[in-house]
Amino acid sequence: MSELKLVPGLSRLLAGMSTPGSQDIDGWGRLGWGMAYDQVKTRYTQAVEDGPDLKITSTKGGQRKGWSLTFGFDDGRRLNSVTLRFEGGSELSDFSKISRELSARLGAPASTTQTSATWNQGGNTYVLSTEPGQGVVLSQSV
Repeated sequence: MSELKLVPGLSRLLAGMSTPGSQDIDGWGRLGWGMAYDQVKTRYTQAVEDGPDLKITSTKGGQRKGWSLTFGFDDGRRLNSVTLRFEGGSELSDFSKISRELSARLGAPASTTQTSATWNQGGNTYVLSTEPGQGVVLSQSV
């Protein structure tokens, strides 16, 4: 997994995927599905409002890619998705690396296209996708 140095904490996210059916989002740390908006905001004070969501954005630096992390909420303002977006010009290479790692942890994807893959495990859905110029998006939802 040494290739996956795209975002700090990505290794922890992937490690958290090995616990099917967990109510805690082990890979994201300090979060649990259904957590209230204010609780997420308290735990991630650097997150800013982005419509109904909360978002953390990094800047590119040295070898690191820029990235953003978005916490999505349902109509009751309860956490129901976490989306990690990578910026950069090597989308297909990054997509391939992350797809291989997810497959190693979650098994074969339930569905795939040339630019997306979906895994289902323990009530969670993981979607990895990419589009030219749009980066790579990894989303986990319950």
